[in-house]
Amino acid sequence: MVIIVLKASLIPAAISMIVQQAFTPTAAAAQTKHPVTQALVSMTQTFIDTIIVCTMTGLVLILTNSWVMGQTGAELTTIAFSKGLPGNWGNNIVAL
Repeated sequence: MVIIVLKASLIPAAISMIVQQAFTPTAAAAQTKHPVTQALVSMTQTFIDTIIVCTMTGLVLILTNSWVMGQTGAELTTIAFSKGLPGNWGNNIVAL
């Protein structure tokens, strides 16, 4: 059961990293006095997207017990966040 949830959260993380690697060189072409600062900014973006967002999504899926409903992808994530947050907050967060 946990393996299903891990798959649901790790596959989007891998796709996200691939997309970031494809577009980061053009987006990170800034002129700075120290190239290390630009590298740190680029690494921070990848860290936040991969580690924090994907971990939060995986935890919401597990804690709300939504992964047993049979849905996948964005539908599963929307259901999980809707169960975990009051009102329409869950739908709005996933829509962002």
